[in-house]
Formats: sequence, structure tokens, C-alpha cells
Amino acid sequence: MGANPVGEGCKLDVAMADNLFAFTQHGEGMDLVAPGDDIITTHIGGDYIQTQGTSFSSPVVAGVAALLRSSHPEYSCVQLRSVLEATAQDILSPDYDHQSANGRVDAARALRYTGSADRKSTRLNS
Repeated sequence: MGANPVGEGCKLDVAMADNLFAFTQHGEGMDLVAPGDDIITTHIGGDYIQTQGTSFSSPVVAGVAALLRSSHPEYSCVQLRSVLEATAQDILSPDYDHQSANGRVDAARALRYTGSADRKSTRLNS
């Protein structure tokens, strides 16, 4: 397993956003969604392909978490998660929902966030 930019023992459950396909995981346990459709990536033989899936969504959230961690090394795992959730862009409803969780991760909003990093997670089963 790779490095966890949010911190040891801390995890975020991520689903694919933008086109909420039936095959993508969603439900009460999700924290955030991220782009995972129409992703251009490398392919065997040096070619590029266009693909989709949560396997591409998770690294987007990990990258935003790493950016936030580099800007705020003092943040605990819980604080990082709180800011990521607070700054996520709603895509279906203004609050937590079972399809898009807390919303689509938003790097720019997370880095500009000036609110409290100590707010409680909005995930239903936290």
C-alpha cells in the first residue's frame, strides 16, 4: 500500500463524480467524490487511452490532501479531512447525500479555506 498523505490511521472514502455511474461505489460511507470519467492516462506500449473509474478518483483526492498537508503541516488527520469536506463543491444537494457524499473535492477552495479546521465530519457514520 502506498503512502497516505492524510496521515496514518486516517482514511477518506472516495467515489467517482460528474457521472455517478451505477458501478461506482456510493452510499453512507462515502466522504468525497472526485473526477473519474473521461480520464486520459498512459497505456501499454506508450499510448494514451481515455478511461473511467474510481481508481482515478482516489489519487485526485490524495493529491489535494497532500497539497493541503504541505500548506498546513500542523493539521491533524481529522483537521485535513474536515477541511476537505468543508470545501467540497456540492454537486447534487447542499448537504451530505448518499450519491455525492460531501461533494467534489476542490483544491483551490481547500487551499484558500480560512474557517475552522476543527469542525465535525459530516459523514453519517463517523
